[in-house]
Amino acid sequence: VQLSEVTSLHVRVVQPLRSNTLSTHLPNMLRETARTKQISKLRARSLSKKASLSGTLSNSTSLQLALIAIIFVAIITVIYLNLPQQHATVNVPNNVQHSTIKAGTDNKVDDSIPKPPPVPPPPNIIANPASKTSTYDFNTAINANLKASSFTEDDGVYEKRMQIRDTFIDAYNAYDSTCHGQDELVPIGAKCHNWVGMGLTILDALDTMYIMGLTDTLSTARTWIEHHLSFDVNSGVSFFETTIRCLGGLMSIYDLSGGDTLYLDKALDLAQRLRPVFDTPTGLPLSEINLHTGRSRSAGWTGGSVLLAEVGTIQLEFQSLSDRLGAEDTRVFGDLVSKILETLDPTREGGVKLPLRGQYPIYLDPNTLGFRNNYVSWGAMGDSFYEYLLKFWIYT
Repeated sequence: VQLSEVTSLHVRVVQPLRSNTLSTHLPNMLRETARTKQISKLRARSLSKKASLSGTLSNSTSLQLALIAIIFVAIITVIYLNLPQQHATVNVPNNVQHSTIKAGTDNKVDDSIPKPPPVPPPPNIIANPASKTSTYDFNTAINANLKASSFTEDDGVYEKRMQIRDTFIDAYNAYDSTCHGQDELVPIGAKCHNWVGMGLTILDALDTMYIMGLTDTLSTARTWIEHHLSFDVNSGVSFFETTIRCLGGLMSIYDLSGGDTLYLDKALDLAQRLRPVFDTPTGLPLSEINLHTGRSRSAGWTGGSVLLAEVGTIQLEFQSLSDRLGAEDTRVFGDLVSKILETLDPTREGGVKLPLRGQYPIYLDPNTLGFRNNYVSWGAMGDSFYEYLLKFWIYT
């Protein structure tokens, strides 16, 4: 019995070792352990690559930012070095004076520091305030205005106005010496830019020259207008900008000058060339026109629409032209612009439908009078429409 028990025990203990069960699973366990180690190595290697890549990108970004900063500093330096000299010495007649603003009573001035002499503007731009070439005396007019202005206690009004006048002289002289006869000056780099091709700065500044008493400057501008100004521009120009700046400038100086027919004749020529923009089913003018061919169109970026400011900021210029001409055949200019406001009147039968009382969307269809959407703005593309509603009501 004991032997059999021992034999049986031997069988129970030794038999499992002889079976294939353990021999089958052991290699798998060893293989799993090797695979796990391999995966761990791959993961560690991947994390190491990511960390390396992150550091590289970080270093690369830093290098890019440093390079951008260097380029920016270089550009600023080049611009600064190419700026025109603002304190150039200019020889001017002794009778030309440059106004300066007096220091306020609250400002302490160190008299021990020598003050540099004021830099006068070039003589070809400023007129003698008491010039005999004009019946307009700038000093007399300003002094009379000051005496009549009992509503202010500011004794420095005259000096401030003269400083504004000097600022205009400096700005206009920079344009006149570099871009005379062209549209405008690009101050940095002293370049000229044309976008309507009609000496825009000259026409837009005529009334300012007159109000400031710059008779010599105005005389030079008038000579250029008489001999060089042409509206036969064979390219598309903005109807809105040409109207408010060129036509408006001519009408303003015509009134201020006491009726110089040169300005009225030029204004009529321009208005006749602008006339085709009104040939739409609703009478709303299109945005662009070729003054040579008379072809007009809407601006491409508006999707065929016209802008509220464009159709509602032309009434004063065209209506005043009709009134000054006073002829039956030129009444059409005033009628065309007045019709626009009548067409946009929401109270008339069949009038436009506004999303909010008194508020007009800025995109209008010149064919159907419909609004492209309900976007309303008192800023760009809409602001001057409301301005002209008030001004035109006052004018009429």
